[in-house]
Amino acid sequence: DAMLDDPEIDALDQRMAADIAGLREGRSSFGENPRPVVFSILMDADNRAPPGTIRRLVEIGAANPDRGFIQPGLLPARLETWTQFRSTLTHRWMSRIPETQFQLLGRGGAYGKGLARNETFLDQFVGTPASPREVLPPALLSHDTIEALFLNPAYTGDVAFYEDTPANPISRQEQALRWTVGDLLNAAYLSPGIFGRLFDLFARGTARTAGQKAPWSWSWSKEVVPFSFEALYIAHYSTRIFVQAPLFIVWTSMTMLSAFPGSPIVHSNPVLMWASFLIVGVGLVLL
Repeated sequence: DAMLDDPEIDALDQRMAADIAGLREGRSSFGENPRPVVFSILMDADNRAPPGTIRRLVEIGAANPDRGFIQPGLLPARLETWTQFRSTLTHRWMSRIPETQFQLLGRGGAYGKGLARNETFLDQFVGTPASPREVLPPALLSHDTIEALFLNPAYTGDVAFYEDTPANPISRQEQALRWTVGDLLNAAYLSPGIFGRLFDLFARGTARTAGQKAPWSWSWSKEVVPFSFEALYIAHYSTRIFVQAPLFIVWTSMTMLSAFPGSPIVHSNPVLMWASFLIVGVGLVLL
């Protein structure tokens, strides 16, 4: 009750209501000549849009009012170093994953670069002055994965932005580390009963060693919208990779060991055969 009567909290509530009202007014008018502002283009500093790309994205967005985000393809912009060449090779097969997911499931992921429908963004993540919404977890790094749950994104690979890739291995590892930490946080939020508890144990042990209290909490407002199976399947992609990778190592090790003289051959041992089947069928296919 004391917190409810706190004047500082009341002042923050009033400022938040004013900010939300300003955002919604900016959505419907701009400049001296009021006109609807339906879409926003989201890009990073290292992105480039070829001529005609923005117009094509707007046309796709206008034809699909049920989509809150249109995700274009991403093409490597430079090929000047070995690291960039390797990133280009990786892109050749990684780019097929979102395309296949969209064709099979009818929705794609969102990677922070594309066309956003302002109405959907404001309704899902901001709310109204009278009923504000704070649905995103507080400690996100890779926020695009969670945002995609609310936006029903569409993927269009034939319309693409260019994106600079790291020019050296050190920059590439820094990028990969940032993405991995973000994926781990997403795994904890999406699977609090499994990854959240594992991270809690690690956080508490680390905090106890440092003489501090663990600040992590994996609860967030998932009840605000019933997520579909397709949305959760795409959101859990990185989490499945965390489980799939060690299974792939085990399966590879079993295959390699069976080639040595005197070692049990997988296909002649029922136990090893079933273990190999389950690893391949569950770990490498279903995941």
